[in-house]
Amino acid sequence: MAIDPIELGKWQRGETECGRARRMAAGLWHNFVPNLFGWKISPLRLLFGVIRGLCVTAIALAPIWLKFYENTSRLSWTEAAVYSIIIAVMLIYGYWYDKIVKELKPRSISHKLREKLTLETSGITKRLNQVVKLRLKDLKPELESAESDVLKCIRNASRIHLKDFEGTCIEATLFLFNEADCESIKIASRTTSSRPAGQVFPCADVMAYHVAKSGKHRVVHDFMKDDHPFPKLGLSGGGTPSYRSILLMPLLDRTDGGSDTCIGVVTVDSTRPYHFWPGNGEDLVLRLKSYCTFLALFLNLKEPHRLRY
Repeated sequence: MAIDPIELGKWQRGETECGRARRMAAGLWHNFVPNLFGWKISPLRLLFGVIRGLCVTAIALAPIWLKFYENTSRLSWTEAAVYSIIIAVMLIYGYWYDKIVKELKPRSISHKLREKLTLETSGITKRLNQVVKLRLKDLKPELESAESDVLKCIRNASRIHLKDFEGTCIEATLFLFNEADCESIKIASRTTSSRPAGQVFPCADVMAYHVAKSGKHRVVHDFMKDDHPFPKLGLSGGGTPSYRSILLMPLLDRTDGGSDTCIGVVTVDSTRPYHFWPGNGEDLVLRLKSYCTFLALFLNLKEPHRLRY
């Protein structure tokens, strides 16, 4: 499917991004509301949350109901203030109790992920030492294994940074140019076997290529609903993709001298919309910079095709 050059130009300039108010509302819905009612939002869960708040209020106001039914004197201002404080304390206690209980499991998962990330990082260092020792002998298998390990580190570091462990699927993908003239781009590696790698696509039809041309990272807050000129289909097998948020980062490199060149693009995608909101993923890009440097180092040893600016 050919990309409309006019729509592509608008997307590259950011003119087709949804309006600020709409983006703010969507970001609050996908981030703030889940903090109150849980990540798996449903109308029933929202209803239970509202009913719970009403029940807490009704219990705290029990003395008022008694006085009302007994036709006794009205509540004094002091009593009203006391009951209001009781309601506020009960609601705040309930919120923080739920928050602490909900975070027990994520903290445990986060701790395990950090341990796993530490082991993977040390494994990358060992792999680098092996590559240096091997030099040019049997280098390719070691490099491919090392690239896969770094990509997994990028995925796990993203999960830790986003602090979302309740069913959201986060994966990473590496795109590389398929030939010297950079007319096509391929999916070189993925962190999940359910989405195959190896497919080659015309560069003009792939979002990653246009991010590579810009030389700057880009966030798509909701792939299925945001305005962009690309087909809203999955690259691997067509059909509706599982991901909604995408962070695209070009791998810039200067090792061959001169100005920056781009040797590929790393994407981090999430099944949750607006997962990189607020902002445009700047903090996550900064956190992943060292891993991207590792990845570029391994790729350079294979003499990759480069997009020159």
